[in-house]
Amino acid sequence: MFGRRAHRGNPEELVADAELVLAGRYADHLLEHRRPVPAWAWTNLLSHACAEDLHHARIAHMSRAVGPSAVWLSARAYLAGEVLDAAARHGSLDQLQAEALVPVELALMTDAKADHDEPAPSEWVSAVLSALAKHRSTSNGV
Repeated sequence: MFGRRAHRGNPEELVADAELVLAGRYADHLLEHRRPVPAWAWTNLLSHACAEDLHHARIAHMSRAVGPSAVWLSARAYLAGEVLDAAARHGSLDQLQAEALVPVELALMTDAKADHDEPAPSEWVSAVLSALAKHRSTSNGV
């Protein structure tokens, strides 16, 4: 299910993965297990993590930035800061996540299931920033 991995009838593994997704920690889990991280999973932290975890992601990425995931970690760190800033200026973090970021995450999941090419990190950053800008304009009544 998650990351195209079948759980082969192991409900405990499925529940553990679901808990990681709902906590915004699925990308980190995949990294720790040296598995590929799809774009939707990079969005997962932004869509579900608490403010403290987002603050941590802004600074912790440098110690972990190695290999191909380094660009994604840097991009996610930048976006974590943008999400925190947007939440501080334009409403609650929970509202921003529900209205702007979860839809981006779900769209990326749908694209992954449809075998679309994964976006480049720069495309992903643009998509998230676009969602934040759209949320800002609708929350300001523009």
